[in-house]
Amino acid sequence: MKHRGFSGVVKFSAIATIAALFVTPLLPVTAASAATKKSQKITWAGYSQIDVSGDSLKLKAKASSGLALKVTNATPEVCKATVTTVSPISVGFCKLVFTQSGTAKFKPAKLAVTFAVVQRATADQPDTVDGWQIHPIYVQPADQPDRQLDTNGYIARLLNEGNAFLKAELGQSFAIDATDLAPDVTYLKSSYSTDELAALKPTQLPALMKQLNPFANPGTNRKNYVFFVDIPNLNADYCGWADRPGLAAVVALDIKNSSNCNGSGHGLAHYAAKTWVHEVFHNLGVMHNTISCDLMYAGDQSCRGDFTIDSERRLYIGASAGGVNVLTLRVWKGYTQRTDLRADCFVKLLDYLNDGQGPVVYCPTGTMPIASVFCYSNLNEVELEQLVNGEWRELGKGYTYSRPWGPSVDFECSDASYPRGPWFEVTVATPQINTYRWKLNDRAKEPFTVIFVR
Repeated sequence: MKHRGFSGVVKFSAIATIAALFVTPLLPVTAASAATKKSQKITWAGYSQIDVSGDSLKLKAKASSGLALKVTNATPEVCKATVTTVSPISVGFCKLVFTQSGTAKFKPAKLAVTFAVVQRATADQPDTVDGWQIHPIYVQPADQPDRQLDTNGYIARLLNEGNAFLKAELGQSFAIDATDLAPDVTYLKSSYSTDELAALKPTQLPALMKQLNPFANPGTNRKNYVFFVDIPNLNADYCGWADRPGLAAVVALDIKNSSNCNGSGHGLAHYAAKTWVHEVFHNLGVMHNTISCDLMYAGDQSCRGDFTIDSERRLYIGASAGGVNVLTLRVWKGYTQRTDLRADCFVKLLDYLNDGQGPVVYCPTGTMPIASVFCYSNLNEVELEQLVNGEWRELGKGYTYSRPWGPSVDFECSDASYPRGPWFEVTVATPQINTYRWKLNDRAKEPFTVIFVR
């Protein structure tokens, strides 16, 4: 029994010794091999979208090791890819996978990318978003080359950056009019040259809205039209312009040159991203202020730091001293159907003419005041009539008021000689187009169209 026990110990030691002969030399070799293998990273500086009718584009991917890449095309029906180029075939999403198989010195690497192949649109496309939304327009002046800012992703990047700025400052963002693939950017080839567009005064909006003519075939959703114009500036020194309040704005891009309307800084990669948000806030009713780095600043003082949005929350965020509290408006992504939030009519009739049909106003569905933008000296009796089946039908007796559209609207009967404007409240539950006219002191006025939208 003792010999068997002793022999068992000898047997165990022998096995351990034999195992050590095989295992011990392998450990340092494996560790040394892993240490010499370096990681490599594939980067993509390519496209968020490309034009389906465009030419082949250079593939902008590379490995940090400098080694050659291979590319696999997951969507050959949408795009054709080689190691150096990609060519659009049809509308859709192009999905590519870049790989580097590795070497004795580098570990393998892989990167998958997806971008949209889009088609240029010269008219508003069917909506995929409900309620209030930003509708972008790329305006090419008559004397400028087509820089394809609508289809190459440039305007999409400005929209994304502006929304990221809003999200960081407010926790909210705007809904962007979009197709299933990308932002729905309308292409507008203007009949005006660069100089002619820049010189239009006091604003470019009537001319651009007339060319776009969005009311010829209106949809069912409220839209804020933002014209991105490929010119250096507006009226000599402005980078943007908008009605306050209103439903349209214009932004000078000047992508060819470095100027005060272009470039980066103050926390943003593109100054135009800040400009379009600034102008849309004017459309919502916010006025300028004197805080140098604020979104709504207007003046000669330079900003020292990053742009902010009412950082003290005392002007137009949570307060209305700056014109309106924008957080109470029915314009934020995810909240555009909230009927407890306010949704205003837009009243700059002369800026928003519908060719052949006279003045047009956008109003949201629900209960809303219908009012005038004209003031009268002697207003004793007000009636609102609606055109129904070719006949004028009286809706009821109206009222007179010095601010017929309410205190947040930049219109007031302030002249003592013309102290009153007509006002009547209507309730419309579904999107529709109605024609109205005023009877003031029993005299019928010019008809006007109201487009009720969500």
